[in-house]
Amino acid sequence: MKHQSVEQDIYQMLLTGAGVSQDGRLPSERTLAEQFGVSRTTVRRAIDELCLQGWLIRRHGRGTFIKNIRDMRLSQSIFSVTRCAQHYEELGMQPQVTVLRQEVVPANETIASYLRIRSGDPVLLLEKLYQANRMILNLSVSYLVPADFPGVERLDFSTPICEVLRARYGAVPRKTENTIEAVLPSEEIARRLHITRQTPILLFESLTTGIMDGRSLPLEYYKTYHRTDILRFSFEQMHEAVE
Repeated sequence: MKHQSVEQDIYQMLLTGAGVSQDGRLPSERTLAEQFGVSRTTVRRAIDELCLQGWLIRRHGRGTFIKNIRDMRLSQSIFSVTRCAQHYEELGMQPQVTVLRQEVVPANETIASYLRIRSGDPVLLLEKLYQANRMILNLSVSYLVPADFPGVERLDFSTPICEVLRARYGAVPRKTENTIEAVLPSEEIARRLHITRQTPILLFESLTTGIMDGRSLPLEYYKTYHRTDILRFSFEQMHEAVE
């Protein structure tokens, strides 16, 4: 819908500061309508949505302003990275998870090495899109071994994968190893995240291992693609007291 596209365009203005005054005021509805080639009604609806989401505030007689110009991007601890909706709920947002793909495919050499299987063995591919307040935040692509979890390809994965594996199979996650890399998205990833191929993203490559039926095994190998134009990651470093 047109107003949703304009809503995303205005949000990008908030992040970059393009066209926004130093005190956080947006251009007029007429100016935005001309800029985006839409009606003022469409612009007004997009602004109304951003006001409801807490990004903008209307001030009578003065215009529309960024509600918190000092900190527009969502911040999340790099030590507790999650793909699940819980983090976005804690930020007071309305999360939404969409399963885009769920199918059994042959494992390539990389996937096979992580999951301790042979190249070409079947794996369950899960592609999930994470949104909050209708903004796309990240895309996760996961791989599981169906031989370890009979019937897993038919389960509902709208909830976190490890929670599903724990509830259905008694698989208990013990450790997740993560590597982080700044990359440019492929054409497909850019399309999924609604960004350009020139927009940097943070790629988290992860392997979760755990215990099931008394044995240790890889539960899930996955890659998560985070938008850097909306998300930023933070961490705290503690210093030992010197006496």
